[in-house]
Amino acid sequence: MAATTSDQSTGRSVGLHPLAIVGVSDHFTRVKMGGGRQASDASRPVLGLLFGQQKGLEVTVVDAIELARTDAGGVDHEFLAQNVELYTDVYKDRELIGWYSLAKDAGAEHLALHKEFLQYNESPLLLLMDPAPDADARDLPVTILEAQVQVVDGAPQTLFAAVPFQLETLQAERIAMEHVAKAGPAVGEAALDAHVDAVDASLHTLGARVRVLRDHLKAVDAGEIPPDHGLLRQLGQLCDQLPAFGGDETLDDAFLRDYNDALLASYLATVTKHAAAV
Repeated sequence: MAATTSDQSTGRSVGLHPLAIVGVSDHFTRVKMGGGRQASDASRPVLGLLFGQQKGLEVTVVDAIELARTDAGGVDHEFLAQNVELYTDVYKDRELIGWYSLAKDAGAEHLALHKEFLQYNESPLLLLMDPAPDADARDLPVTILEAQVQVVDGAPQTLFAAVPFQLETLQAERIAMEHVAKAGPAVGEAALDAHVDAVDASLHTLGARVRVLRDHLKAVDAGEIPPDHGLLRQLGQLCDQLPAFGGDETLDDAFLRDYNDALLASYLATVTKHAAAV
């Protein structure tokens, strides 16, 4: 256990919603792939804000959003204050509960950053998500901490103490998570990759069968094999069902039109997602 973490327990309890976990994971993925407001730098932990509700010692973490950092590595307080105001204007029953970061254990840098959030919440929570969990782990790679002042070797010292949490879901979240779980691709694959692989395999199979028919027709035309009139009638019916193209230019125009439609649908989905996040 890190030197900045205490073994003592805390009296607070936290209800953690899946939406917050998905938000933290999505932020880490975007940063790792070169997106987001933070550069992919292992020496600077990923940071974000936690929103929810607090009633006494019972805290509910509902959502998580990305947080920008200054060039010096500290919290961008102007960005933080602006986003807290925007979020709480939309969700008036929620408040800033704390912040999150990606790390296996809390370190000295986390303690220093934690102090910057005290002006927004007198007892903020820190959610740590392990970016490289054990493949055989059965528990969520998530730890929730709060800062406590404890006496160590006769001197007061600020340490992190673990806060017990349990998963809580709303009906809408439960339906969404079940849909994602059922529609999710295999491990290590993206949905688009799986679809492209399936289409590619289908096209290769179709191409192989068309080549067999073409070679057969060439052999019949050259007199190498006797004609099978039943098969020729079936091929004629198949050709009659194919759409008539006016040449390569018509096919290129149709392909470009479908391609532009697909791009437009992708852009609209991206805009809708970001608009919903705001």
